[in-house]
Amino acid sequence: MTALPSLRRASLGLLLGLLLAGGALAACEPSAGEPAVAAPTPEAQASAPIQEKQTPASVAPGSAAVEPVQDQGVPTDLYPDIPLGLLKPELRGALVRINKAQLCPCPQSAESLHQCMQKQAGRCELAVRATQEGMRSLHEGLSEKDSLDAVGNFIETALKVYTFDLTNTPVLGNKDAKVVIVEFADFECPFCSRARALIKAAHQKHPDKVAVYFKQFPLSFHQHSTLAATAALAAHKQGRFWEMYDLLFDNQTQLSEKKILEFAQGLGLNMDTFAKDWKSPEIQDLVQKQVKQGNDAAVNSTPTFFINGRRYVGEPSPEAFLQAVEREL
Repeated sequence: MTALPSLRRASLGLLLGLLLAGGALAACEPSAGEPAVAAPTPEAQASAPIQEKQTPASVAPGSAAVEPVQDQGVPTDLYPDIPLGLLKPELRGALVRINKAQLCPCPQSAESLHQCMQKQAGRCELAVRATQEGMRSLHEGLSEKDSLDAVGNFIETALKVYTFDLTNTPVLGNKDAKVVIVEFADFECPFCSRARALIKAAHQKHPDKVAVYFKQFPLSFHQHSTLAATAALAAHKQGRFWEMYDLLFDNQTQLSEKKILEFAQGLGLNMDTFAKDWKSPEIQDLVQKQVKQGNDAAVNSTPTFFINGRRYVGEPSPEAFLQAVEREL
């Protein structure tokens, strides 16, 4: 896991970032203040809809869920398996106040996130990730109010069901499958390469019931990611996307225009057609459209998966991912 500060937002505290990432899908993320993706074209900016920000669901003021918390009195083992000791005492108190003011996102739960997090056996993965988001926000210096907003927005984004335009999007599996997985990824992101095991596990076990669609989401701090994205879509036009997909991921540390041309030639592509498509406005525009779809769905890191329109926030293991898929069958 090299160059960690440029891949994780928690660059102010590497230890905190490492421990909090343990139960979440590892991802390539921009550093603070760095754009996630290459700037969209003026046309894409003009067509971007203005989205209304929803108020996070929270417990009504004055309820027991927002009772004062003594900063010094928050034990480090209050939430099982959550390293509260990495936070200063005053930040632990702020985290508890945030969790008391936020409803638990677990299915059929009517209690606060604070109550939910104390029940190791009954809490869901989303509750854990929401608490981690609160820890990260506080550690990075956000105010208590802004951290509460961050947690609420995180939960809202995770629970929302998105609809994606799948036109001209490479698909692995049955297009009429009951479970549709949409992945936004970057060919230079090492975590995206490792995440291939997740989609392969789901596809191999349920080849007729699962469809995996791959969306381009090149990150701005990866030098060759856009070059690779356009090359993959150019190969897709000749029906060889998934072969190019594997070659790009298998060689992601040495991508260059020369190397990618070698891949295309090795796949037996029509090289004149490939070279023309690779640099065509049509392919460039398609990448920008897929990036915009990701931005509209609050994608800011890679890989990001949606299972039947809902963001996957579980563990980065094939077993956990397969369980999430099979819940939709």
